[in-house]
Amino acid sequence: MKEIFKSLRTRLKEVPGINHIDMDKGQLDHYELRPSVAFPCILIDLQRPRSEDRDQRGTQQTSAVMINIRIGFDFTGETSSHTPDEKLDTSLAYYDMVELVYKKLQGWKDTGFTILSNKGERTERRPDRYKVVNLPFGSQTIKTNS
Repeated sequence: MKEIFKSLRTRLKEVPGINHIDMDKGQLDHYELRPSVAFPCILIDLQRPRSEDRDQRGTQQTSAVMINIRIGFDFTGETSSHTPDEKLDTSLAYYDMVELVYKKLQGWKDTGFTILSNKGERTERRPDRYKVVNLPFGSQTIKTNS
């Protein structure tokens, strides 16, 4: 998992405009405090929800890997029906950043894991002014215990 995190971090550093990339340690989950990140930020969470033996001896396993990319924005835009179009485009520019992250990861693979496949997009409902978009990806790893 360590190598997957490092590969993701390196790949996401290529996305222009991202100011902070880190492991998701709950930095955006304390609504009453200013998060300890520089916006826009990407937080990475890795999980291996299941594994299966590939051989009779159990020396090789295929594991599903779930990767959740949280993209956080300090959102101060206006989006009501009274907002002029040019201001609306500026307010919705975070969607462009989400699309850049998606394009950087969808279909990409590196040593240690198979092609990443996006599993959707979800915006968190929050009581603060921050906008957080989740991009979950699936992949697989093959581990050998020899």
